[in-house]
Amino acid sequence: MLATPDSSISQIACQLGYTDPAHFTRAFMAWKGMSPRAWRLACATLQSDAARM
Repeated sequence: MLATPDSSISQIACQLGYTDPAHFTRAFMAWKGMSPRAWRLACATLQSDAARM
């Protein structure tokens, strides 16, 4: 869901059952070691780099 920018992080948190987007962000950071926003930006960079090849 984060790999595509169609939904906001708040909307994704809600879709996953989180009542507060901050709870989702904390859980995501514990799981991946970075914020959902940072992960989304990293994915966009990787997709952009792959498209250039």
